[in-house]
Amino acid sequence: MKVVISDKFAKKGLEVFAKHPDIELDYCPGLSPEELTPKLADAEGWIVRSATKATAPLITAGPKLKAIGRAGIGVDNIDSAAATAAGILVMNTPGENAVTTAEHSIAMLMAAARRIPQACASLKSGKWEKNKFTGVELRGKTLGVLGLGNVGSVVARCGLALGMKVIANDPFVTADRAESMGVELSEFDDLLARSDFLTIHAPKTKNTIGLFNRETFSKMKTGAVLINCARGVIVDEEALLEALRSGKLSAAALDVFAQEPVTSHPLFELENVVVTPHLGASTIEAQDAVCVAVAEQIIAFLKHGIITNAVNAPSLSADIREKAEPSLRLAEKLGKFQGQLLDRPVEEIHVLYAGDIASLPLKLLTMTALQGIAARLTDRFVNIVNVQDVMKEKGIRLIENTTDRMDEYANLIGITVRFADGASRMIHGVLAESREIRIVRIDSWQTSAEADGHLLIIQNRDVPGVVGAVGNLLGSKGVNIANLRLSRDRKKAEALMMVNIDDPVNEEILAQLRGLPNILTVHLVEL
Repeated sequence: MKVVISDKFAKKGLEVFAKHPDIELDYCPGLSPEELTPKLADAEGWIVRSATKATAPLITAGPKLKAIGRAGIGVDNIDSAAATAAGILVMNTPGENAVTTAEHSIAMLMAAARRIPQACASLKSGKWEKNKFTGVELRGKTLGVLGLGNVGSVVARCGLALGMKVIANDPFVTADRAESMGVELSEFDDLLARSDFLTIHAPKTKNTIGLFNRETFSKMKTGAVLINCARGVIVDEEALLEALRSGKLSAAALDVFAQEPVTSHPLFELENVVVTPHLGASTIEAQDAVCVAVAEQIIAFLKHGIITNAVNAPSLSADIREKAEPSLRLAEKLGKFQGQLLDRPVEEIHVLYAGDIASLPLKLLTMTALQGIAARLTDRFVNIVNVQDVMKEKGIRLIENTTDRMDEYANLIGITVRFADGASRMIHGVLAESREIRIVRIDSWQTSAEADGHLLIIQNRDVPGVVGAVGNLLGSKGVNIANLRLSRDRKKAEALMMVNIDDPVNEEILAQLRGLPNILTVHLVEL
């Protein structure tokens, strides 16, 4: 398998690949899109940093691509929608440079508060202007943190250590979580009004682009300082320029800009602005860490299917993955089972989890189960990355439920497909104590068939001689029966046979089975 790295990459990250001779590494930083296109033609993995733009045309140029890894936090240089539609996993390394970026934010805050760059430049020019660069003390001031994620949490802790009162706004953080950190959660407008120093640690989204604008700045505390080490487009730079010139803000410290690289900007002309060229993650330790992390993540996914830090699919830690592996196999087999029996339009899919399985990450289990069903509904390549898109495209509703126990089974997954004509099909599967997977119910039929290999599902009239006729026909074709489970419905005078066979059967044999006396339906499922 081949992995392309199209941006500058730390030596320690490259050394990770050197330990895997079965992976062909193409390290080609600095290429234009036209030069990069042929490189991606046979690549299964692609690693970028911030320089390469993983656009839809480049993603399309890699028909074998399975994963794109971003060495860093932000993935706005990757067309995640195009990757998702193609079933390509997108991963980042959110925790590896959090401390480094947070430290830079605190450094920028201090530089703005104490006017360090200006004083440095003045002294180096031969001036001793001690009175000109009087700063402000941080102790006792209010630090507003927009976003309490990996970076924002570290910044908040640093602010508290400096004796600052820390308030934060983050819609995904609970008040209890914030309180445990010593941080007060605040509404956005309240954050603006109370912060002496406001530091941004939010991602670039449609809701955050231009979030800090003329209206926002008008609500901020007069004399406040803005620090942005997140994404440049979150701040309207013209509005910031006006706020600084008018005195509404006393200073700003910026590590990121709307357009990068940038070497000339009206903000650079203001003495109360501190700027750095996107250095938030630029430490030796962080550069090594993000490159090693993304290399290990790409290798783990391509070789073992382990998903870590995915932005367009559920992720699992190694220990949870090991615990969930048997249940994932159960979900996959049940989805394949249902998918191979589909014969009409689907309207709704109901997934039920019972027992210990219900405590596992259900989203990944559900996406795994849906793959087998979705594969029968579209010509597109389907995996856990894009299966939800396929379901939405087909207008299929998804319902998930959990229960402590189902019948006598402690570990059960049930998938019910409801068709547009009002009919439905229910299949239940369980994990036995030996971790063997068994089908225990099909609609009203109770059974216990091993969910493995080639499985015949035969519904017939409950009369003498049917089982023998099936066995004789299969025997005459050289097909050995490994196991046979029979369920009976005396009221309907019907029966269901679940027949595990050692070898696959072709359409000719299936047709002959369907032609036997008293046979109602015959289906072959490959598991």
